[in-house]
Amino acid sequence: MMAHGVPLSRKSVRSKSRRVSLWMLGFVMLLCAGCTGAIDDRPPLVVDADFELVLSHRYTELVLVRADGGNPTPLVSSETAVIAPRFSPRGEKLAFYDVGTSDLPMSSTRVALAVVWVEGGDEKGTPGQAVMRSVSFGLPQFDLDHRLMIDGVIPPLWEPGGESLIVAHASGIERIALSGERSKLVEGDPVTAATLSPGGDRIVYSNGTNIFVLDRNGGGQEALLSEGFVPRFGNRRIRAVAVSPDGGEITFGLGCEVFVLDSASKTARRVFEVTHGVYWIAYLPGRREIVMLAGKEDRRRGLVSPWVSVTSGEYSLIVAAADGEFSRELFSAHLIDVRDARPDLSPDGRYVSVAVKDGAVKEIVLVATDGSGAVRLTSHGPNAFASWRPVR
Repeated sequence: MMAHGVPLSRKSVRSKSRRVSLWMLGFVMLLCAGCTGAIDDRPPLVVDADFELVLSHRYTELVLVRADGGNPTPLVSSETAVIAPRFSPRGEKLAFYDVGTSDLPMSSTRVALAVVWVEGGDEKGTPGQAVMRSVSFGLPQFDLDHRLMIDGVIPPLWEPGGESLIVAHASGIERIALSGERSKLVEGDPVTAATLSPGGDRIVYSNGTNIFVLDRNGGGQEALLSEGFVPRFGNRRIRAVAVSPDGGEITFGLGCEVFVLDSASKTARRVFEVTHGVYWIAYLPGRREIVMLAGKEDRRRGLVSPWVSVTSGEYSLIVAAADGEFSRELFSAHLIDVRDARPDLSPDGRYVSVAVKDGAVKEIVLVATDGSGAVRLTSHGPNAFASWRPVR
């Protein structure tokens, strides 16, 4: 399948203009280290790493900010909602999903993958970056199931060279090159979790009932779990997968249980069980430890029947030994759907960015993976979909 990326013609993405300087003055007041109810009982955290994050501010702006809250810089201003931003490996390009409507819809046929080139993205990057170029690729397949696409949205995955991306959705996986070449790698299989191997040459994904591995061009697809490993009936599904730094193991969550799968022998062993379902897993660099997100969905979302019992959401961030030897809670939040947490691990593994509910809106909190504390990064949101920029 071939297609061509074209410059963004609609007003969904535009470079910053003179009005941005005034907007920035206001935004500086919105970003601050502080406290919210979710972290009142946590030790205060001083983030000393010189990292940057990009986040969706009020869903219509993508903003770059230092991890200590300094130098907030608007990158993209949009008339439609923009979510799930991810920087390329060298940090000079930014990919995200343009939802195609001014709010977060139940259904949209205008979802697109957008990529912008960011000035100052080299190793001498400085504050005040501007968008210099952009391309967009339509993704009508995101609307096939007519459900709230953001509930299970998987952020785009950059391939190592930064010239193509892997896009996973409810009907398969597509590889999109910035040159415009597109190819379907997996068709007709709903993807619930996806990641790349440490070298970036293999795609590891789940359809909820099995784990598959294939090369990034779509060849050599192989199922890793035995038939029936995941019960056909019930609501236990695989929603999170992570590959160990050496590529030899895959850790995944199946309902409330965490398993480690040996890639060579295809044998899986349960290492521990948590209270609620597992939605995200990442390996900490240089250690056989993982950090994961477990929690409950907010069943009030979309509720129409008065006879259905309601449950407000909650989640916990947990750090654990990959062999199950220990586990401990780092952070917890309530009154927020676990799917809205959207955690992301810093390049050095020292911090996790995660969303909390502060009153009626979402804000971003940084949590130390060694358990030393947490700090709120934003206020006056909603602010969501935070992710870290690679070290340049």
